[in-house]
Amino acid sequence: MNLPHNPPPPPPSQSFSQMIIQVLLQDLGADAKLNKIAQRVADYGQADSCLIVSETDHRVSSWQGFWSVDEGGAESLLASLLSVAALERDLTEGGESHHWITGISPFQRCFRLHTPQGGLVILGYLNLPLHPLLTGQDQQAIAQGVAIAFSQLQLQQQVKIGEQYQSLLNPLAHALHRTSDWEDAVTTALAELAQTLDIDRSFALMLKANNPLYKTRSNQKLPSDARATLLGQWHNDRLPPLELPDSFWLTDSPFCGEAWKDFPQVHRVTETSPTLTSPNTEIDQILFPVDQVCSWLVIPLVGVNHRGKSSALILGFLVFQSTQKRVWQPHELELASWVTTQLSTAMLHNITLQKVQLLVKDRTEQLERSLDVQAKLYEKTRQQLAQLRELIELKDTFLDAVSHELRTPLTIMKVAIQMLRQADLPIPLQEKYLNVLDQEWQREHNLIQDLLALQRLESHQQEIRLQRLYLRDILNPLNEEFKETWASKGLKTEILYTTIPAVDESGNHPILLYSDLESLQRILGELLTNAGKYSQQGTTVKIEVCQEVAATGDRITIRVTNFGEAIAPEDQPHIFEKFTRGQGMTDNAVRGTGLGLALVKSLVEHLHGTIEVESHSGQDGELGETCFTLTLPQFPESH
Repeated sequence: MNLPHNPPPPPPSQSFSQMIIQVLLQDLGADAKLNKIAQRVADYGQADSCLIVSETDHRVSSWQGFWSVDEGGAESLLASLLSVAALERDLTEGGESHHWITGISPFQRCFRLHTPQGGLVILGYLNLPLHPLLTGQDQQAIAQGVAIAFSQLQLQQQVKIGEQYQSLLNPLAHALHRTSDWEDAVTTALAELAQTLDIDRSFALMLKANNPLYKTRSNQKLPSDARATLLGQWHNDRLPPLELPDSFWLTDSPFCGEAWKDFPQVHRVTETSPTLTSPNTEIDQILFPVDQVCSWLVIPLVGVNHRGKSSALILGFLVFQSTQKRVWQPHELELASWVTTQLSTAMLHNITLQKVQLLVKDRTEQLERSLDVQAKLYEKTRQQLAQLRELIELKDTFLDAVSHELRTPLTIMKVAIQMLRQADLPIPLQEKYLNVLDQEWQREHNLIQDLLALQRLESHQQEIRLQRLYLRDILNPLNEEFKETWASKGLKTEILYTTIPAVDESGNHPILLYSDLESLQRILGELLTNAGKYSQQGTTVKIEVCQEVAATGDRITIRVTNFGEAIAPEDQPHIFEKFTRGQGMTDNAVRGTGLGLALVKSLVEHLHGTIEVESHSGQDGELGETCFTLTLPQFPESH
């Protein structure tokens, strides 16, 4: 007969561990889970209160769970058990091992127990326990169960922090390397990190100096030429924003100096105390106000080091501040260091990019200036080539005109000389050929004189000899000479004098002006000669003289008008150029060198005057009309 077999009960350690695991699997926060575990421990040890602590080292933060049967007096009971934890630390450091402690009010006895990972379990009994003492197996079950709880909670926290950090790192790295707006990227990174670490203010300082700031272990002296600039900042409503000058000397901030000296160790303050030196500079009173900030962390921004492991290139500082006491955890330091590394890399990248951009801008400006110079040189060269072509054309025209004007008189003179060599040449013919020689010589002489006069005028070598002149005394002899010269064509002249306003009604019209006599005679003579050449036979050449009194200065205007074949419109803009003659003039074989009007133009400008031409063809068989208008100052400023 088989009797029913009941499995043996699990050992105490296994059943207690299962209770702990069941609590850990509940959907509760870490603090709530620890408080429930403390309750399970108290029930297991039949205690009135229980405190569990993950670490007894005061330099780091610890997990803590508490439960008490007396909820109303829980706060005082917790304080008593915390005093046992401190006492236990002292006893442990003294080398003794005690499990039961008395004299901790209001407890009759307290039991303390270490966990394998350095944690602590404290049970408080308000009355003396009636049950036997906890066996070694019970103590082991409690220690292992609490150790499992701390280990699992720490693992869960690490996973949660890892997920939280991972969700931060990718956008943070993207923000830091977004060089389009470097300052906004730094501010975004500071804000994201500050909120993740639950701190109240964060800011970044960038250092600048004449030379790269290398920090060595042996040299703790602060660089005297380093200046710090606020690169970016973030703050919540518990701390105000920093209001700093544009830059300040690194030596003006002793706390930043301490961070410089502590490198490569991270400079951290867990809690400000009276022993901490108060800021004695205006800069540190702004950066590290001990009356507002309780703890801070200062991490140097380190660049790429090309000098080996004995030195480091310091770019600036990353600062985190909290208004509460803060124990900086290893994972927080690790995250802050990672962000610092990313920020340092991004800063170097941004600095390098700015240098490259400045270099590119400088090179671009140099290239633009070079291209501008080249463009100007090209334009200058193009203008010079155009001028050279004009000069070549002018030279060819000059050579054609001069060679023709020189050859024609020379040919005639040669023929006349040959005729004069005939021994039996009658006296009348001898006189005729001598007159021909004289005329052609005079023609050659005039051509050479015109060329020399143009050369003097263009090189500004001819002086103006101003003198008191009366136009009547100049025009009358020229008029008589004109009538004599062109009598064969039946040409007449008509001189009209007009004074505005009228000042002389005697009919003499002297019209005084100050000018160069020789130049004025040559101008009027050439204009009359030109009018005689191109006037139709039997016509009248009009000479109109007008004196104008104006606020801008008195002027004399002389118009010489002839009637005949007009100057073609396309020829009029070039009529005053050297060796330029209208098409009709060359077709009709009118003698001339093309220098007369060019000489007139130069002489008029030499006298500070102007000359214009107007010419239009007649209609219905009427003659064309050509008018040259000469304007001269009556009293030049030089007079």
